[in-house]
Amino acid sequence: LTGEYDQYVLPDHIKTFEKEMAQAKAKYQVLVLKKAYPSFANPLAGQIGVKYQMPFSYSKQAADQSWRAVYRLFDRKLKKSSNVAKN
Repeated sequence: LTGEYDQYVLPDHIKTFEKEMAQAKAKYQVLVLKKAYPSFANPLAGQIGVKYQMPFSYSKQAADQSWRAVYRLFDRKLKKSSNVAKN
């Protein structure tokens, strides 16, 4: 998960990560949230950004979207683990 406007996670970083994951034949998903800055899930991000002169900004939409993605991942993986443990 990263924000579209996150200057700390550059497109080249994502490409490198995707290449490494493909080489490892890993299952993964990169989710780049539109119009989201660093710390998009922190409601205090704007205040912190101003205080430290950093490009932080809260986005309820991006935060909600990211949490939904995390919950979907947990739902898929934990259900699989639960089924394995029962057998």
